[in-house]
Amino acid sequence: MKYRKFFLFFLFLTSFGSIYGVVEHTMDEKKPIDVIFSKNSHNRIAVSQSSVEKIFGDENFFNIWIDPTTGNAFVKVKRDITNPITLTVVTSSRFIQDLYVISDDIPSEHLILKEDSHEEEEIMSSFSIFHTTTVEFLNQILENKTPLGYRKREIIGLTIPDLPNPLETEIIQAFENSYESILVYKVKNSGTASIVLSSDTFKKNDVNWVFLNAHELKAKEGVICIISTFKREM
Repeated sequence: MKYRKFFLFFLFLTSFGSIYGVVEHTMDEKKPIDVIFSKNSHNRIAVSQSSVEKIFGDENFFNIWIDPTTGNAFVKVKRDITNPITLTVVTSSRFIQDLYVISDDIPSEHLILKEDSHEEEEIMSSFSIFHTTTVEFLNQILENKTPLGYRKREIIGLTIPDLPNPLETEIIQAFENSYESILVYKVKNSGTASIVLSSDTFKKNDVNWVFLNAHELKAKEGVICIISTFKREM
Protein backbone atom coordinates (compact mmCIF):
# COMPACT_ATOMS: atom_id res chain seq x y z
CA MET A 1 0.00 0.00 0.00
CA LYS A 2 2.83 2.35 0.92
CA TYR A 3 4.60 1.64 -2.39
CA ARG A 4 1.35 2.19 -4.29
CA LYS A 5 0.91 5.62 -2.70
CA PHE A 6 4.49 6.53 -3.55
CA PHE A 7 3.99 5.38 -7.15
CA LEU A 8 0.82 7.47 -7.50
CA PHE A 9 2.62 10.47 -5.98
CA PHE A 10 5.47 9.97 -8.46
CA LEU A 11 3.00 9.90 -11.35
CA PHE A 12 1.44 13.09 -10.02
CA LEU A 13 4.83 14.84 -9.92
CA THR A 14 5.82 13.76 -13.43
CA SER A 15 2.43 14.76 -14.80
CA PHE A 16 2.66 18.13 -13.07
CA GLY A 17 6.15 18.65 -14.50
CA SER A 18 4.88 18.27 -18.07
CA ILE A 19 2.36 21.13 -17.93
CA TYR A 20 4.52 23.01 -20.41
CA GLY A 21 7.34 22.13 -22.76
CA VAL A 22 10.55 24.13 -23.06
CA VAL A 23 12.22 24.38 -26.46
CA GLU A 24 15.38 26.38 -27.22
CA HIS A 25 16.49 27.58 -30.64
CA THR A 26 19.38 29.74 -31.81
CA MET A 27 18.08 32.57 -33.93
CA ASP A 28 18.95 32.66 -37.62
CA GLU A 29 17.47 35.50 -39.65
CA LYS A 30 17.94 33.52 -42.87
CA LYS A 31 16.14 30.40 -41.68
CA PRO A 32 12.63 30.10 -40.18
CA ILE A 33 12.15 27.97 -37.06
CA ASP A 34 9.44 25.30 -37.04
CA VAL A 35 7.30 25.55 -33.91
CA ILE A 36 4.34 23.59 -32.54
CA PHE A 37 2.08 25.64 -30.27
CA SER A 38 -0.58 24.38 -27.93
CA LYS A 39 -4.05 25.02 -29.29
CA ASN A 40 -5.61 24.89 -25.83
CA SER A 41 -3.21 26.91 -23.64
CA HIS A 42 -1.20 30.07 -24.00
CA ASN A 43 2.36 29.75 -25.35
CA ARG A 44 5.31 31.82 -24.19
CA ILE A 45 8.18 33.25 -26.26
CA ALA A 46 11.29 34.52 -24.48
CA VAL A 47 14.63 35.79 -25.79
CA SER A 48 17.73 34.83 -23.83
CA GLN A 49 19.74 37.89 -22.71
CA SER A 50 17.24 40.15 -24.48
CA SER A 51 13.49 40.68 -24.84
CA VAL A 52 10.69 40.54 -27.38
CA GLU A 53 10.05 43.98 -28.87
CA LYS A 54 7.35 43.15 -31.41
CA ILE A 55 5.58 40.18 -32.98
CA PHE A 56 3.85 40.28 -36.33
CA GLY A 57 1.26 37.63 -37.20
CA ASP A 58 -2.23 36.97 -38.55
CA GLU A 59 -4.76 38.25 -36.00
CA ASN A 60 -7.28 35.72 -37.28
CA PHE A 61 -5.11 32.95 -35.84
CA PHE A 62 -3.25 34.51 -32.92
CA ASN A 63 -3.87 36.58 -29.82
CA ILE A 64 -0.52 38.16 -28.95
CA TRP A 65 0.43 40.05 -25.79
CA ILE A 66 3.91 41.27 -24.83
CA ASP A 67 4.67 41.77 -21.15
CA PRO A 68 6.75 44.97 -20.93
CA THR A 69 8.08 43.97 -17.51
CA THR A 70 9.61 40.61 -18.46
CA GLY A 71 10.00 41.13 -22.20
CA ASN A 72 8.20 37.82 -22.79
CA ALA A 73 5.46 37.36 -25.37
CA PHE A 74 2.35 35.26 -24.81
CA VAL A 75 0.59 33.76 -27.80
CA LYS A 76 -2.84 32.11 -27.77
CA VAL A 77 -3.90 30.15 -30.84
CA LYS A 78 -7.47 31.08 -31.84
CA ARG A 79 -8.11 28.18 -34.19
CA ASP A 80 -6.40 25.00 -35.36
CA ILE A 81 -3.38 25.58 -37.58
CA THR A 82 -2.60 22.61 -39.76
CA ASN A 83 -0.59 24.44 -42.40
CA PRO A 84 2.32 26.57 -41.12
CA ILE A 85 1.60 30.25 -40.53
CA THR A 86 4.39 32.76 -40.04
CA LEU A 87 4.98 34.69 -36.83
CA THR A 88 7.79 37.24 -37.03
CA VAL A 89 9.60 38.06 -33.79
CA VAL A 90 11.62 41.26 -33.42
CA THR A 91 13.92 41.44 -30.39
CA SER A 92 14.98 44.56 -28.49
CA SER A 93 18.43 44.24 -30.05
CA ARG A 94 16.83 44.20 -33.51
CA PHE A 95 17.26 40.53 -34.35
CA ILE A 96 14.41 39.30 -36.53
CA GLN A 97 13.27 35.69 -36.50
CA ASP A 98 10.47 34.05 -38.47
CA LEU A 99 8.57 31.18 -36.88
CA TYR A 100 6.59 28.63 -38.89
CA VAL A 101 3.77 27.76 -36.52
CA ILE A 102 1.32 24.88 -36.45
CA SER A 103 -0.90 23.93 -33.52
CA ASP A 104 -1.60 20.64 -31.79
CA ASP A 105 -3.23 19.22 -28.70
CA ILE A 106 -0.11 19.55 -26.53
CA PRO A 107 0.82 21.31 -23.27
CA SER A 108 1.70 24.99 -23.30
CA GLU A 109 4.88 25.66 -25.24
CA HIS A 110 7.74 27.77 -23.84
CA LEU A 111 9.98 28.83 -26.72
CA ILE A 112 13.36 30.35 -25.79
CA LEU A 113 15.19 32.11 -28.61
CA LYS A 114 18.93 32.66 -28.33
CA GLU A 115 20.48 35.44 -30.33
CA ASP A 116 23.44 34.28 -32.41
CA SER A 117 26.48 35.90 -30.80
CA HIS A 118 28.91 34.46 -33.37
CA GLU A 119 28.99 37.64 -35.47
CA GLU A 120 29.40 39.81 -32.37
CA GLU A 121 32.19 37.56 -31.11
CA GLU A 122 33.96 37.87 -34.48
CA ILE A 123 33.71 41.67 -34.31
CA MET A 124 35.00 41.74 -30.73
CA SER A 125 37.79 39.34 -31.63
CA SER A 126 38.81 41.49 -34.61
CA PHE A 127 38.71 44.59 -32.43
CA SER A 128 40.83 42.89 -29.77
CA ILE A 129 43.43 41.86 -32.36
CA PHE A 130 43.41 45.37 -33.84
CA HIS A 131 43.75 46.95 -30.39
CA THR A 132 46.63 44.66 -29.39
CA THR A 133 48.47 45.28 -32.66
CA THR A 134 47.99 49.04 -32.35
CA VAL A 135 49.26 49.12 -28.77
CA GLU A 136 52.35 47.10 -29.74
CA PHE A 137 52.96 49.40 -32.70
CA LEU A 138 52.77 52.57 -30.57
CA ASN A 139 54.90 51.05 -27.81
CA GLN A 140 57.65 50.24 -30.31
CA ILE A 141 57.74 53.87 -31.41
CA LEU A 142 57.67 55.21 -27.84
CA GLU A 143 60.57 52.88 -27.02
CA ASN A 144 62.59 54.32 -29.94
CA LYS A 145 62.29 51.09 -31.92
CA THR A 146 61.45 50.75 -35.59
CA PRO A 147 57.95 49.23 -35.98
CA LEU A 148 57.66 45.96 -37.87
CA GLY A 149 57.10 46.59 -41.57
CA TYR A 150 58.55 50.12 -41.49
CA ARG A 151 61.96 51.65 -42.10
CA LYS A 152 63.53 54.81 -40.72
CA ARG A 153 63.72 57.90 -42.89
CA GLU A 154 65.70 61.12 -42.66
CA ILE A 155 64.04 63.84 -40.61
CA ILE A 156 65.85 66.72 -42.32
CA GLY A 157 63.40 68.82 -44.30
CA LEU A 158 60.27 67.17 -42.91
CA THR A 159 57.27 69.32 -42.07
CA ILE A 160 56.87 70.55 -38.50
CA PRO A 161 53.33 71.44 -37.35
CA ASP A 162 52.82 75.17 -36.92
CA LEU A 163 51.43 75.46 -33.39
CA PRO A 164 50.59 78.65 -31.50
CA ASN A 165 52.78 80.00 -28.71
CA PRO A 166 53.81 78.89 -26.15
CA LEU A 167 53.95 75.45 -27.81
CA GLU A 168 57.26 74.35 -29.29
CA THR A 169 57.53 71.42 -31.70
CA GLU A 170 60.55 69.28 -32.50
CA ILE A 171 60.61 66.30 -34.87
CA ILE A 172 62.54 63.41 -33.35
CA GLN A 173 61.84 60.35 -35.55
CA ALA A 174 60.30 59.37 -38.87
CA PHE A 175 59.33 56.01 -40.37
CA GLU A 176 57.78 54.93 -43.63
CA ASN A 177 56.56 52.00 -45.66
CA SER A 178 55.11 51.83 -49.14
CA TYR A 179 51.87 53.62 -48.27
CA GLU A 180 52.35 55.55 -45.01
CA SER A 181 54.69 57.97 -43.27
CA ILE A 182 54.91 58.07 -39.47
CA LEU A 183 56.25 61.30 -37.98
CA VAL A 184 57.13 61.51 -34.29
CA TYR A 185 57.26 64.90 -32.62
CA LYS A 186 57.93 66.24 -29.16
CA VAL A 187 55.57 69.06 -28.23
CA LYS A 188 56.61 71.23 -25.29
CA ASN A 189 54.68 73.84 -23.35
CA SER A 190 57.16 76.67 -22.76
CA GLY A 191 54.57 78.82 -21.02
CA THR A 192 53.57 79.19 -17.38
CA ALA A 193 50.03 77.79 -17.54
CA SER A 194 48.61 74.37 -18.41
CA ILE A 195 47.43 73.74 -21.97
CA VAL A 196 44.96 71.09 -23.15
CA LEU A 197 45.90 69.54 -26.49
CA SER A 198 43.50 67.94 -28.95
CA SER A 199 44.44 65.59 -31.76
CA ASP A 200 42.32 67.78 -34.05
CA THR A 201 45.01 70.46 -33.71
CA PHE A 202 47.35 68.31 -35.80
CA LYS A 203 44.87 67.01 -38.37
CA LYS A 204 45.36 68.13 -41.96
CA ASN A 205 43.94 66.83 -45.23
CA ASP A 206 46.62 64.16 -45.63
CA VAL A 207 46.58 62.95 -42.00
CA ASN A 208 45.33 59.43 -41.29
CA TRP A 209 45.44 59.56 -37.51
CA VAL A 210 47.09 61.32 -34.57
CA PHE A 211 48.27 59.87 -31.26
CA LEU A 212 49.15 61.91 -28.16
CA ASN A 213 50.55 60.17 -25.10
CA ALA A 214 48.98 62.92 -22.96
CA HIS A 215 46.42 65.65 -23.54
CA GLU A 216 47.19 68.10 -20.76
CA LEU A 217 50.52 69.89 -20.83
CA LYS A 218 51.56 71.58 -17.63
CA ALA A 219 54.11 74.40 -17.74
CA LYS A 220 57.48 73.24 -19.15
CA GLU A 221 56.15 69.72 -19.79
CA GLY A 222 56.29 67.88 -23.10
CA VAL A 223 54.30 65.14 -24.84
CA ILE A 224 54.98 62.79 -27.72
CA CYS A 225 52.83 63.30 -30.79
CA ILE A 226 52.73 60.60 -33.49
CA ILE A 227 51.18 61.53 -36.83
CA SER A 228 50.36 59.14 -39.67
CA THR A 229 50.13 60.65 -43.15
CA PHE A 230 49.45 59.27 -46.60
CA LYS A 231 52.73 58.44 -48.31
CA ARG A 232 54.04 61.25 -50.47
CA GLU A 233 57.33 62.90 -51.23
CA MET A 234 58.17 65.48 -48.57
